[in-house]
Amino acid sequence: MTPNAVIAFRVGNFKAFADTQRIPIRPLTLIYGPNSAGKSSIIHSLLLARHGIDTGELDVYRTKVGGETVDLGGFGQYVYRRKRNNVVEWAVELDPKQLQLGQSLSDLLKPVQNLTVGITIGSGFSSEQMTLFGGFARELDRNNQVRVESFSLLADGQEVLNMSLRRDGKLILNSLDYTHPLIKQVIDDSVLTIRAESQPVIEEAINKLVPKITAQIFRLLPESILVDGKSIETGSDYWQLRNHEEGKKQLADQISFWLPRVLQDLIRGITESVEREMRRLRYLGPFRSYPPRHFAFARQQDANWEAGGGNAWDTLLINHQVRERVNAWLGDSEKMKTPYQLVVRDLIPSDGISGELGQLINKGFHDLAVKLVFHAAGFGSDIQEEVQQLASDLEASSEALNIDLNAPNQLFPQIQELISILTDNDMLTETWADSIIANSRERLPNLILMDTRSNTPVSHRDVGIGVSQVIPILVYAYGLSNALVAIEQPEIHLHPRLQAELGDVFIESALGQNKNTFIIETHSENLLLRIMRRMRQTFNEELPKGIPPVKPEDVCVLYIEPVGSQSVVREMPLNECGELVEAWPGGFFEEGLEEVFS
Repeated sequence: MTPNAVIAFRVGNFKAFADTQRIPIRPLTLIYGPNSAGKSSIIHSLLLARHGIDTGELDVYRTKVGGETVDLGGFGQYVYRRKRNNVVEWAVELDPKQLQLGQSLSDLLKPVQNLTVGITIGSGFSSEQMTLFGGFARELDRNNQVRVESFSLLADGQEVLNMSLRRDGKLILNSLDYTHPLIKQVIDDSVLTIRAESQPVIEEAINKLVPKITAQIFRLLPESILVDGKSIETGSDYWQLRNHEEGKKQLADQISFWLPRVLQDLIRGITESVEREMRRLRYLGPFRSYPPRHFAFARQQDANWEAGGGNAWDTLLINHQVRERVNAWLGDSEKMKTPYQLVVRDLIPSDGISGELGQLINKGFHDLAVKLVFHAAGFGSDIQEEVQQLASDLEASSEALNIDLNAPNQLFPQIQELISILTDNDMLTETWADSIIANSRERLPNLILMDTRSNTPVSHRDVGIGVSQVIPILVYAYGLSNALVAIEQPEIHLHPRLQAELGDVFIESALGQNKNTFIIETHSENLLLRIMRRMRQTFNEELPKGIPPVKPEDVCVLYIEPVGSQSVVREMPLNECGELVEAWPGGFFEEGLEEVFS
C-alpha cells in the first residue's frame, strides 16, 4: 500500500449527508451510487475545506479550485436541508507516522495510530451560559457571519481537547482530557517528579489553566494559542530544558509553564500538516475544458481553466515526457488506437517571417552569384563542373519555362519554380524554417494534433470529443505526483473498453512511481471491473508486465445510498481475489441482466 497521511475524511450536515459519514481514503477510492444520491458531495466537501484553508472564506459560492464547475451556493445552501441554525461537521483522520513533524512531536505521537482533526462550521458561537448537560449554550450571530465554531482533536478515537468560538471571535479551550495517554505523556515529560499524592494537584492545576487558554483561527484552523490573552514563546530548545535543574519549579508552575507550550507545538504542527495535505488536492470536474481551435492564443490561468483540465494542455505544451506518455496511449492499438500525436509547433509573427525571409532569399541568390563568379575566375575544377551544370540547368529551365533572359521583368514570377528545379526544396525549406525560428524574438509555442497517416496538422476540434475529454485525465495521472486527485466521471465520452483501460492508468499512477491518491466519482462498471481483474491477477501472480500489484488495502469502493431524507456512505470491501464481499445495495449494476432476461 502506498503510504498516505490521510486515512479518512468525515462530513456531516453537509448537502445530502445529515449524520456524520466516514469516507475512507485509499490510493484508489471509487465512489458509486444513484444519480443525486450525494456522490459529488464528498468531493465538494473537500473543495470547501481547501477553499477555507486558502482564503478563510466559508460562506462561499464558487471555490478557487472548483471554479464555476462547483457552485456551493453559500452556507445556507450547502448546510443539510438549508437549516442555517445547524453546523456543518468536517474532519480528517491522519496517520501521524506519515506527517512531517519535528522530532519531539513525532516522539510524542509515536504510540498514536489515528489522529482526527475536526471542526464545525456555522453562524453561531458559544455563550458563557451552561446547558443542563454541562456544555456551553450556543447563540446565533446576528450578522449571520459564517465561521469555524469549534475545533477538536482526537487520538485513537478518544478526545484530547475541544475548543469553541466565543463572541469575541476567539476559540476558548473547553476541555482537556488529562487522563488521555497523550496528555499523561506530556505531563510525565513536563513534571520532574510525580508522586501518587501529586495527582490532585495536577488535576487542579489543569482545571485552572484550561479556561485561560484561547486560540485565534487562521483561515480554517487555529495556528497558535494564548494564555490569559498573551502569546507564549516556544523554541527548539525548550523541550530539552525539562531535564535541567534550572527548569525545576513548583508542580503547578511546571504544569502552567510546559503544558501550553506543548499544546501550541501540537496544534501548530497539526494545523500545518492538515493544510499541507489539503493543498495536495487537485480537482477535475465532469465537464473538461474544450480549448479553442488555436490553443496558443487562448491559454488562461483561472479556476475554471484548472477545474476543467485546461491546465493539462499547458502541461502538454511544456512537458515532453508527459506528452510522450499521452501520445503512447493515444496511439496504442490496445487503448485509444488513434492516428493522432500531440506535437508542439512554434508560431511566429508575420512581420518577423517577412523580414527574415527576405534576408534568406537575398543570401540564397548571393551564394549562387558567388559560385558563378568563382567559375568565371577559373577557380577549381569541382566548382567549374558544378557551375557548368547549373548553367546547363538554367538554360534548359529557361527554355522549358519560356523565360526571356533579356526581359528581367519576366524573370521574377518564375523564380520560385526555377529555384525548385535547381535546389533541394525539402532541405532548403527546413534550413530556412530553422533559421527563422532561431532568429525570431517572438515565438509562440502551439500544441497541435498531427495525423500520422498523412502528416497533416489538425486541431483537437477536428477529431472526436473523446480525445479532448480523456487527455486531461491522462495528464493528471502521468504529470502529477504525491497529489490527492479528485475526478468526477472520468468515463464521459469514452467507449466502455477505454473506461476499463483507464483503470490501468489510475493503478499505475497511484501504485507506481507517481504515488498519487485518487478519489473518483463514477458510474463506470468497466473501470471497477478492470481494478478487480488486476487484484485477481495479483493474487494469482498473473499480472501483465508493468502493472503494479493491487491488494485490498489499496482499493476502497464506496456506495452512496439514499436512506429516507438523507444519504449514507457504505464501504463495499473487496477480497484478495477482487470480489465484492457484500452484494451491491439495491441491485446496483444489475440492469444489464434485467434487460437480457426480463
